[in-house]
Amino acid sequence: MDAIITQIRDGLDFKVTKLESDKLVEHITYTFKQQVTRPYTKEKIMKFIADTKAAINTNRKLLSVDIDALVTNAETALSDQKRSVGQSSALSSASSSATVCVDSIASMLGVGSIATLRRELNPDSCITRAYLLLDRRYYSRIPSDNITFVWNISSQSAGYDVNSMCQTTTLLRRITGMKVLPFRFPSTLNAVTEVNTISMLFQEFFAQAYVANENRRRFHFLLDIERTGSAPSDPYNLTNIGYNVCEYLFDSPFTDLTTLTLTFANPFRLLRLDPDQLYGTIAAVGAECKITFTEANNLAVGDVIIVSGYSTTSPSDDSVEIALVNDPDGWATTAVTTFTATIPIDLSGLVGVPVGSPYLVYFESKRFTIPLEVYCVSGED
Repeated sequence: MDAIITQIRDGLDFKVTKLESDKLVEHITYTFKQQVTRPYTKEKIMKFIADTKAAINTNRKLLSVDIDALVTNAETALSDQKRSVGQSSALSSASSSATVCVDSIASMLGVGSIATLRRELNPDSCITRAYLLLDRRYYSRIPSDNITFVWNISSQSAGYDVNSMCQTTTLLRRITGMKVLPFRFPSTLNAVTEVNTISMLFQEFFAQAYVANENRRRFHFLLDIERTGSAPSDPYNLTNIGYNVCEYLFDSPFTDLTTLTLTFANPFRLLRLDPDQLYGTIAAVGAECKITFTEANNLAVGDVIIVSGYSTTSPSDDSVEIALVNDPDGWATTAVTTFTATIPIDLSGLVGVPVGSPYLVYFESKRFTIPLEVYCVSGED
């Protein structure tokens, strides 16, 4: 038995560095010894897990790989013990209904695998983080009410639709929490109230969320509104309130995640954002061109707009003008009305006639991009 304990202790010593004392090593090896030499019950298993958690929490020097190293070493030691038991009649006679000879530390503790044991003893080491960017320009637009925003999630490059999906390199399974980072939010009617906060709800996690008395509004995050300017059209910064971390942890993990459905409120009444894109016709007006929409555009002078799909009946002759209008960086508006916007492009020299009208026009001032971290439990049972 001393040889077994020495092997286990050596495994611990190999990974645990810079400890103030040997108390952690002594405690865990002593616990192993008690579990090997005494009949084991459910109560002893639970106490072992609790005691080891407490020891690890007391000294967080254990790295995420320590538990794996410990279990691997201990399994080898116990396998050696099992072989020696078979060779020793004295130890063989000790095998009875009151004593269980185990093949591994995992089975001794009543768990199915090393991954489960690791999650029990050091849960923080099993968390992986997926990083997503929720971009308003690229969401499914079903529904298209500017209240609900839906992104399909893909962890594979194949079949990736840039117009409706956000991509991550991590499979979103066994989700235990999430965190949102500060982001820019477009000026929105009724967004700013005396409370001066905006709430965010992810519908997929509706079952676990804050619940407000007013309107029974559920939400996961409450963000402070910081103005970026004095003009009504100036966007806001949505940030943490005080020193609060915008993080929500779930009591029960969610199995998987294939979509994210987001709504905003002020913080108890749903917000309808201004449209971020409309279709419009384009016509030359002197040395500029005017875009006319069928709906109110809610734009301000200086807002950047991006036109796509513009062309003429003579694309080769008008290639310069076509490229200017379709510039992916967009153009700052020089004049706006409720239904029109003017940009500084001279179309008086066109040879052909515009085709494909109306054209899709995107409003950069109405865009938001939300950095999101999602916490998942790694490993399989």
